[in-house]
Amino acid sequence: MSNTDAGAARTAAANHARQQSTRDKLQRIDTALRSMRRERTTVTYAAVAARAGVSRTLLYQNTDAKNLVATAIEATGDRSRRDRATHDANVEASWQQRAINAEDAAKAAYAEIDTQGAVRGDAPAARRGRSGTPSPATRSTSMASARRSSCNSSTRG
Repeated sequence: MSNTDAGAARTAAANHARQQSTRDKLQRIDTALRSMRRERTTVTYAAVAARAGVSRTLLYQNTDAKNLVATAIEATGDRSRRDRATHDANVEASWQQRAINAEDAAKAAYAEIDTQGAVRGDAPAARRGRSGTPSPATRSTSMASARRSSCNSSTRG
């Protein structure tokens, strides 16, 4: 074997070793990304490099590694946007339900007021405005008459 043949063999062996090392690093990067996805950890180049035990330079310069990390970051961003949208929808739904409950409670209160007014002999139309809520004049009149009746009952006894 001549020097050129030995040199070519050593170069081929070095290239093979470097390619195998790169494949091992890509495998570690993929494993790190899977575990980060499973743990719902924020995916960043620095976090992946630390978890996989590789340099950030490799993540930026190796095309396969860069594609793996970029895809994972994009998927994480989509997941966080979906999570945020779901949360916002739940908050909105709870506010809508509270509004509906308050409206139902107001209707029940007005029905009770109508019932009590019917017992006293008041006409429902006189107690309510057009919208179904007590008119301001009716409210102030009712409050004044309630105060008068409480004053009258306290002076009698």
